[in-house]
Amino acid sequence: AGGAPACRYRITWPRLGLRRRLALWLKSALLQDELVKLLNEQNAVIERKYEEALRQSAELEQAYLRIMESLMQALDTKDEHTRHHSRMVAAYAVEIAIADGLSDADVEQIRRGALLHDIGKIGIPEHILSKPGPLTPHEWTVVRLHPVLGEKILHPLTFLGSIIQMVAQEHERFDGSGYPRGLSGSQIHRGAHIISVADALDAMVSIRPYRQRLTFQEAAAEIQCCAGTQFDHTVVAAFTQALPRLEAIYLHHQQDVTSGEPSLSCSPFRVNSAPYSSFPPS
Repeated sequence: AGGAPACRYRITWPRLGLRRRLALWLKSALLQDELVKLLNEQNAVIERKYEEALRQSAELEQAYLRIMESLMQALDTKDEHTRHHSRMVAAYAVEIAIADGLSDADVEQIRRGALLHDIGKIGIPEHILSKPGPLTPHEWTVVRLHPVLGEKILHPLTFLGSIIQMVAQEHERFDGSGYPRGLSGSQIHRGAHIISVADALDAMVSIRPYRQRLTFQEAAAEIQCCAGTQFDHTVVAAFTQALPRLEAIYLHHQQDVTSGEPSLSCSPFRVNSAPYSSFPPS
């Protein structure tokens, strides 16, 4: 009888210890579940805020681009001889970029770069831009500042990325004889090479007060003749492949101009409402 309490204690304490451990384990598991639930809720909130920030950032970028493109259209319409120039260059550049085998994302960047390629001319005196005759050496020096001015205007808009580089280099030449920095070959962004060809095409087939315009075939031949010197020969090869589409764009625009009701929104320009790769090849 005297040994009974000792036996009871030997049996009870281990059982009580097990129950305590089990209770603590259950409590810990519940706390872990609550913690995981709380973390998941916080992650969901962070993801929603991140997505909202991305959406607002994209909307802001689009707003900036629309402002810049509106400025370019305003600049183009100052002179009847350069009306729609930037949009024509963009349309040509898109076709050349597609023929060059670039991705949809790269084609879209080039399209935007082409729309903004002359943005620096906002800083060039209007009497020089609209001069009806040949420019003096000093006036040419002033005009050649516009790629640098364009780069400065766009520099704060870091989201533009390579577009700024295209605007700055569009007047560089494959052989290094261009401006403003005398870059050559692969030093020049691929998009700038493409925009350079598109810009030259539209300039040659457009009316200017100081010279006669060329036919589309004459302008195309001139570009092909300058492959390897003024223009990257591989870009000229893509240009040659795209010639049927380029001529279709040119003829459609001429019909608009002749009718007196130019409507670029109705022309066969490729816009980013669908992937560029979804269009038939040139």
